[in-house]
Amino acid sequence: ERIHFLSDKLSSVILSSGKKKLAEYLLHQMDEDGKVTLDCSLTELAARLHVGRASLYRDLDHMEQRGLVVRKRRTLWILHPKPLPNEDI
Repeated sequence: ERIHFLSDKLSSVILSSGKKKLAEYLLHQMDEDGKVTLDCSLTELAARLHVGRASLYRDLDHMEQRGLVVRKRRTLWILHPKPLPNEDI
């Protein structure tokens, strides 16, 4: 029981750090209009951020569903930058 508890805690820390890495990256790359133009594929971005590709896609999809970002190919528009790092993405 203790091992399952600690495993769940560790998973939540790892997952949240990946979400925070993505949010921080987007905020750092964002221009004054809220636009982020990726210079790589999402697969390459996942490798740069040291997160799983599926997790990155899932986190971006969730951000879109919550209305925080709009994504079109390699361009993203950050609609609400303040909640990104603190949002439960």
